Amino acid sequence: MKVEFSQEYVDSLDSNLKLLAKEIRKRLKNKFDVVVGITGYPGYGKSMLGIILGSLIDSKYDLTKNICFIPTSNEIEKRYLSLPQFSILHIDEASRGLHKHKWQDRVQQKLNELYDTERENHYLGTLLLMPRFQNFAENFRNFRITIWINIIERGVAAVYKRDEDKDCKDPWHLD
Repeated sequence: MKVEFSQEYVDSLDSNLKLLAKEIRKRLKNKFDVVVGITGYPGYGKSMLGIILGSLIDSKYDLTKNICFIPTSNEIEKRYLSLPQFSILHIDEASRGLHKHKWQDRVQQKLNELYDTERENHYLGTLLLMPRFQNFAENFRNFRITIWINIIERGVAAVYKRDEDKDCKDPWHLD
């Protein structure tokens, strides 16, 4: 089911959100992957933000093709490999397989493997929804996620970009 918002709704969206979508699209077209961590309390709108952002970035964004709900490693691999270049892979409820306490989980290993081995000529944007940013495994958080969106309350979010200094021990300056 393709996501379509009315032009009136799109026009009413925050200009910063539209600019972020444009920048992500540009990064993908320049052959760079983009992994976005979206965090916030339950019920604050992480899933809806993911759907809106996904549809702003990818004109073919589809609720049945682009979203994995509580995914297995096989589902992630199947979706990742089936999506065309520059698409959005939206992983809802990422804490089920990407939580830091599940660093050995097949889901987390598969996502890392896909970005290490399959990304050439298959540049995707990935949206990962997790309640707390610190719940992502440290290595994944610091080296895979490029943008962090923290929803403060419904309709209000802060966007952070990772410090690209490769030697920085805390690229999000959390400490």
